[in-house]
Amino acid sequence: MKNQNHTGDQPPHGLADIRDEIIVLDNPEMIHNSSEDLFRTLFVSSPIGIFIVQDGRFQAVNPQFQVLTGFSRRELYNLDSMTIVFPDDRDFVRQNATRMLKGQQTTPYEYRIITKDGSIKWILETVAAIQYNGRPASLGNFMDIQSLKQTEEKLRFLSMHDPLTGLYNRMYFEEEMNRIQSGRFYPVGLLVCDIDGLKLVNDTLGHDSGDLLLISASKAIKKAFRESDVVARVGGDEFAILLPNAPPPAVEKAYQRIDNAIKEYNLSQKVPPLSISCGYATGMKPSTSMIDLFREADNNMYREKRSRRQTVRSLILSRYIEVLRELDFAADGHLERLRQLVVALGAAAGLNDHAISRLTLLAEYHDIGKVGVDSQIVFKPAMLTPEEMIEIRRHCEIGHRIALISPDLVPISDLILKHHEWWNGGGYPLGLRGEEIPVECRILVITDAYDVMTSNRPYKKPLPHDEALAELRKCSATQFDPHLVDLFLNLPQHALPAPV
Repeated sequence: MKNQNHTGDQPPHGLADIRDEIIVLDNPEMIHNSSEDLFRTLFVSSPIGIFIVQDGRFQAVNPQFQVLTGFSRRELYNLDSMTIVFPDDRDFVRQNATRMLKGQQTTPYEYRIITKDGSIKWILETVAAIQYNGRPASLGNFMDIQSLKQTEEKLRFLSMHDPLTGLYNRMYFEEEMNRIQSGRFYPVGLLVCDIDGLKLVNDTLGHDSGDLLLISASKAIKKAFRESDVVARVGGDEFAILLPNAPPPAVEKAYQRIDNAIKEYNLSQKVPPLSISCGYATGMKPSTSMIDLFREADNNMYREKRSRRQTVRSLILSRYIEVLRELDFAADGHLERLRQLVVALGAAAGLNDHAISRLTLLAEYHDIGKVGVDSQIVFKPAMLTPEEMIEIRRHCEIGHRIALISPDLVPISDLILKHHEWWNGGGYPLGLRGEEIPVECRILVITDAYDVMTSNRPYKKPLPHDEALAELRKCSATQFDPHLVDLFLNLPQHALPAPV
C-alpha cells in the first residue's frame, strides 16, 4: 500500500502491506519476494517491539510493540510519539532522536513510557535513520527492561542501606561524612545512639526478638529526624545521624525527640523494653574534622551508656516480671494458689525450709519464659496446634535464660528449665526421667496440673476436686512421680486452696 493512497488518519490495513511501507537506506532496489517474506516474518514475530516514526508520529508498529504499550495498531497510527513517553523523559528522548536524524551515532538509551493502563514501564531503545516512502524517518527497537530496572534498584538500595532496618548503612554514612566535610553544610550536628541491653534481649528472648527491637529502635530514631538528615545503622546495635546546617540548639532538640520517641514506644510495647543511650556533638566550622566529631559524639554516648547499665538490666527484668504478673492476672491468681500447693506437698515430702523456699520461688517464676512467646498463643481460647505447641514449649529455655541474668533467680534457673519434664521421660526440653528430675520440679508439675484442672481456662471448664485427683492418679508413673502423687492424694482438703 503506497503512502499516497492513505487518507486522513487511517492506518495501513494489513501487516502484509508493510513491504510497501519500509525501504531500508542501503537497499534502494526493488525488494525481492523472498526478502519481503523474511522481513515480514521478522517484523511480525520479533520478540522486540519495532516502530517507525516520521514527522514525530507513529507510522508502523509490530505486534510486540502493541503488547509492550497496551495500545492497538490503530490507536498508535499517526499518534504523536511523545504521547507515550513519561513527561520527565521527553526532552531526553527528543535529544536522542535529533542526534540520530542528523546522522550522529546513538547508543541504546533508557527511558520510561506510560502504557495504556497508566502504569509506568522502563524501556531500552535503539533507533536508526531510514527512508520511509522517500522521506527521512526513524526505525526503533523497543525492549521492556522493567524487571531489570527493578533488580538494579534493589541492588542500588542494598548497596546503600542496612537490610534489616532499611536505614542507610555505614558505607553510605561515611561517604556523607566526606561530602559534608567540604564545608557547605556547617554548622553540622552528629549523634551516635546505641541500644541498651540488646545482648540481654538476645540472650533471654532470642535473636528474633533482638532483631525486632533493632527495627523498632530504627523506626523511633528515624521518626525524630528530617528527610534531609542522614540516619544510618553503623554497627550491630549502633546508629548515627548527620544533621546538616544544624546549630547546637537544633541538635539538642533532636536528642530530646529521640528520648520522646522511646517513651512513646515503651507505653505501647512492654517486652522487650527499648532503651537507647545517645551522645551528640556539633561542628561549627569547616575546619572541624568529621572523624573527630564522630569520636566526640561516640564518647559522649558511651559515658551515658555506662551510667545507666544497671538501670537498663533492672528495667528489662522488671518488664519481664510485670508481664508475668499480667499472665497470672489473666489466670485468676494461678501463681498464688500454686505457692500454697507446693508448700503443702513439699512439707509432706519432707523438704527442709531451704528447699521449700526455692520451691515457692519456682512456683512464682516458673512461667516467666512465657513473656517471650507470642501472646496470641499464650492467651489462645482453644487448643493449640502442633506448631503452636512447639512455640509454647520454648518458654522453659527462655525462662532459664532470663533467670540466669537475675541474681535473685539464678538459684532456680535450672529448675525453671526442667519444670515440664515427665517421670517417664516424655517431657521437655531435655527428656529427663525419674529421679533425674529435681524433686522441686516433680512437685511443681503435680500441683500445677491440679490447679489448671480445677480452675477456669479460656479453653475449658474446671473439674471437680475428685475428678482432678482421679486424673492425677491416672497419670501416676507416666507424667508424675507416683510417690509424690500418693502424698498429694492424701493431703487434707483444707490444705488446698479453693478452686476457681
